[in-house]
Amino acid sequence: MMIYVLGAGKSSYYLLDYLSRYEVNHDRKLTVLDLKVDDDLRQEFKDIQFLEGDMHCDESIANFEKAKVVVSFLPAVMHPKVAVLCLEHHCHLVTASYVSEKMATFHEEASKRGLCFMMEMGLDPGIDHMSAMEMIDHIKSDGYQIKSFKSYCGALVAKDSDDNPWHYKFTWNPMNVVLAGQTVAGYIDGGKKKYLSSFNVFNETQTIETPQGIFDGYYNRDSIAYREKYGLTECNTFIRGTLRGEGFCEAWQVLIDLGFTHHKTELDFSGLTINQVFSSFILQRNQCDDFWESLRKQVGNFTKRTEENLRYLGIESNEILPIQKASAAQYLLHILLEKWQLKEGDRDRIVLFHEIKAIKNNTERIFKAVLDLEGADEHKTAIARTVSLPAAIGATLLVEDKISLKGVHIPIAKEVYQPILKQLAELGIKLTEL
Repeated sequence: MMIYVLGAGKSSYYLLDYLSRYEVNHDRKLTVLDLKVDDDLRQEFKDIQFLEGDMHCDESIANFEKAKVVVSFLPAVMHPKVAVLCLEHHCHLVTASYVSEKMATFHEEASKRGLCFMMEMGLDPGIDHMSAMEMIDHIKSDGYQIKSFKSYCGALVAKDSDDNPWHYKFTWNPMNVVLAGQTVAGYIDGGKKKYLSSFNVFNETQTIETPQGIFDGYYNRDSIAYREKYGLTECNTFIRGTLRGEGFCEAWQVLIDLGFTHHKTELDFSGLTINQVFSSFILQRNQCDDFWESLRKQVGNFTKRTEENLRYLGIESNEILPIQKASAAQYLLHILLEKWQLKEGDRDRIVLFHEIKAIKNNTERIFKAVLDLEGADEHKTAIARTVSLPAAIGATLLVEDKISLKGVHIPIAKEVYQPILKQLAELGIKLTEL
């Protein structure tokens, strides 16, 4: 056994498909651990040895001892524990998650032990890093000085499956969607650092015009640290953002302002209609006979398109949901799961867009590239494909000792992004220059 996979959730299908075939081609069997393995996966992947349990059970520890590379698709909060086990049993580690402060602390120890912990090996973060660095290195090699870098990525819904005014459906962890934007977002605009509190991330949005259409764009986490990682310290504008359908952000901000993305306090919603629940978050001084007038008094005026989005969610309905105690975010999620679920035959869509402005001989040139990819169906999604394949390819490169980096890294080095982007292109995942 060379590769050990932790986690077999919805986003792991293409990871398991790629790695199981890789291991079979090398006369080995892929081993996968999860708390509960879906029966459909067992039927689909008969060449995989599936185990049920946690990562600290005896059988799991034995597999750490046998593995050269561990691929973790567990929740990000569990990765530090996985990292400790990888250090103890001398395994490389690959994940699609961001480098947290805790994971960054493993850099020195992993380096000393000759191990590579390759993080952010998914789509965003992941393919966005690799494709951006390929463009940046090429533009610099042609003698240009980069002045502006903008990158936006969105997990969206295919046009023929877009049947709601939000232009959105769940294609990844639903609660993560509800809680998106709850960290400070940082970016650089005109040479100045800008920061947005979690209350303002969806307030400070941009209209992003691409050949694929017009989207809302909001700032994604703290982009500023990536400017140095990308080697763009002289760049006056540096933005990494997320794409949503037109009108999404203003309507979502209403839900934020009301308090429906708050997840820390459990509330009692017993016997209340949806209308009563939403009205209960409106201050008494803003209450009047008309629900929509009350809502506007509470959060400020909003467009008819936003009202259409909110009406679609049924927030003035007299229905009583089967929820007694929950956080406001959980209550909202219950509504969204019905409204934003991929139906049979629905397909998702990924749009990744880079725009780089550079100067050479006092002449400015704009470089653009886009990835526009649709899923096969409601199960085999584009998001699952693009999140899992970079990690799968990265794992095989580590097995074959084709990555020399040691410590905690993201995929911005040429020795990492070149072979991965090459294989992704062969699999039909490739940005097109515009």
